[in-house]
Amino acid sequence: MDEVERFYCQSYAERGLMMKHCPDCGGNLVEKKGTYRFMPPSNIPGGMMIVPNAVWLECKECLYQLLPSKLDDELDKIAKERTRK
Repeated sequence: MDEVERFYCQSYAERGLMMKHCPDCGGNLVEKKGTYRFMPPSNIPGGMMIVPNAVWLECKECLYQLLPSKLDDELDKIAKERTRK
């Protein structure tokens, strides 16, 4: 997968909702835990963004990812820090 497609699922974890099927292909979603890696677009310097101890949902079939607001906020924070310099 060349580019990670991000879908912002507003607070799915905070509300206790677990989506079971991928909104893109209908495949099964699984909860992933660990180090999340994201290659931002070229206008954000610094290369790969890395967030340790992250949690997200990922489709077993097409690798589509659903990010909780906490992880999305962390990626936004990293992007803002990089573009301020």
